[in-house]
Amino acid sequence: MKNIFLCVLLFSSINLFSQSIEYFNDKGVEKANNKDFRGSIVYFNKAIELKPKNGISHYYRGRSKYQLGDYSGAMEDFNKAIELSPKEGLPYFHRAMLKYTLKDFKGAIADFNKTIEFQPKNSEAYYLRGLIKIEINDKTAGCLDLSKAGELGDNRAYETIKNYCN
Repeated sequence: MKNIFLCVLLFSSINLFSQSIEYFNDKGVEKANNKDFRGSIVYFNKAIELKPKNGISHYYRGRSKYQLGDYSGAMEDFNKAIELSPKEGLPYFHRAMLKYTLKDFKGAIADFNKTIEFQPKNSEAYYLRGLIKIEINDKTAGCLDLSKAGELGDNRAYETIKNYCN
């Protein structure tokens, strides 16, 4: 009987723990969607306190920090998210956007490459990588990326191709 009680207690604790992380992440996303980035960070911090090796919480907190202009904090969180979940494409995608903002074009291209490796149908990654390549005077490769973005459904790509590739 004692063993059954311990098992029920253990499973209840695990379930409560998981729900708490999900709750804090969900509330953080809700706050971020409402442009309350500072409020969202509070919730992501709580999720990270409960489970520090939770890559998704670091990723979301990084996005909120990016929106607030805390680029070094965002970079730390994106790096941590990638360390914890190295086969997820979105942290690479958002770190690429941050690197572009910081004028680290080679770093941005490398991260868009990783995004595409894990999300080969991410048309926006092709589109943005194409724009960066054109900006650094690799027009041929940039136009190929824009074409691929168009094939994947990004309608902006064709207008951009008209402006930069013909």
